[in-house]
Amino acid sequence: MEARDNIKGFSWLTYYGAKFSTSRRYGVFMDAALQVLPADYWRYFLVANAPESDHVDFTWELFAAQVNKDLADTFGNLVNRVLTLTRRTFGAVVPAGGIPGDAEAHLADQVGRQLTADEACLSDLHLRAAARHLKALWSLGNVYLERKAPWREVRNSEAAAATTLRTALNLIYLLGLVSEPVIPSTATTVQRLFHGVDHRVRWPTERAVRSLDLLPPGSGFRTPPPLFRKITAEDVAAWRKRFGTPEL
Repeated sequence: MEARDNIKGFSWLTYYGAKFSTSRRYGVFMDAALQVLPADYWRYFLVANAPESDHVDFTWELFAAQVNKDLADTFGNLVNRVLTLTRRTFGAVVPAGGIPGDAEAHLADQVGRQLTADEACLSDLHLRAAARHLKALWSLGNVYLERKAPWREVRNSEAAAATTLRTALNLIYLLGLVSEPVIPSTATTVQRLFHGVDHRVRWPTERAVRSLDLLPPGSGFRTPPPLFRKITAEDVAAWRKRFGTPEL
């Protein structure tokens, strides 16, 4: 993507329908927010809910719902289940064998479409739309995995399961690259899970997207702890108490 200097204006981010207020002691400000959760949680929420054309209301309930669904259940779960299943089935290496088929071609086509749209939105500073396309990219991995079901494939054909899991691993690495503008710390963590890769590559080429082969077969990986922790109802209640709720 071409680097440009732009200034983008926003409408207001409100807190339970009112302005953030230090004097009235309600609202979470960035110094305290970073004590609660790492920056990527906040970056994702703020990009996905950027008040670009109208005011956007922050609530802890909305924040928890989006963190849990998008970050923990969609992206984080994809990474964990693919790496765990691959390690259990083939060891901690990118498996060789098998030939990509229609499902892999369809996945690459869908990834290419979403990535093109994501790039355009990032270039034009349409942040909320960029976040939607990024979330769609994460979801494609889960859809592909459910469709191919490598935990069943391996009973009949190790080669077929190897194709599926190798494709999924490559998709995860690609997602680590393209997630960097929104969740840079997590994206770097995902990239660094894989060995034998040129980590100087900052964005996947069109060819890499079409073939989903950034990771050499036989190269190693490690399985991390969960990338994101889920926010509980108890967390929400505690944060509402700590940071206050305006009386409207």
